[in-house]
Amino acid sequence: MKKKANPKNQPPATVIEGSEDQSIDKVRDILFGAQTRQFDQRIAQMDDKFNRQLAELRNETQRMIDSLETYIKKEVASLAEDLRNEGEARSDAVEKLAQASSALEKGFEKKTQQLGNKMTDNQRDLQDQILKQSKDLLEEIRRRFDELNVTMDRAVGELREDKTDRTALANLFTELALRLKDEFQLPGTEPV
Repeated sequence: MKKKANPKNQPPATVIEGSEDQSIDKVRDILFGAQTRQFDQRIAQMDDKFNRQLAELRNETQRMIDSLETYIKKEVASLAEDLRNEGEARSDAVEKLAQASSALEKGFEKKTQQLGNKMTDNQRDLQDQILKQSKDLLEEIRRRFDELNVTMDRAVGELREDKTDRTALANLFTELALRLKDEFQLPGTEPV
């Protein structure tokens, strides 16, 4: 490959530009070098300071996040423990209520059965008393009936005796009256 020849024998543009850049840098360095270096130093210091503060901020933020995470975990664990305890307490309370309800139900059934048995016994006793009183009353009625019968029979007997005696007495008086009048006739005889 052939290089192109530079018509004016000038160095290539890159070489001139490179030299110009170097000269501008030198001039700049002479004029602003100290300030640029100070500025670069300050920027580097600020950059280091910024990076340190950023690292501190990251560390502080991480510590706060870790602390917050630890606190939240403790609180969540505490709440979970409280919930578990509350659940157990409620479960125990429900179980105690169920036992109390069961005991009340058994007590009620027992009392109901006892009351039923007592009512049956009372009813039986009452029926026995009524039957006994009925028998006693019936016996008392029979005894009084018998006494009344005896008393009536005696009275009727006395009345019959009295009546018979009265009739006999009446007949006797009648006969006496008839004899006094001389009107008395014996049966089967003719009047005189």
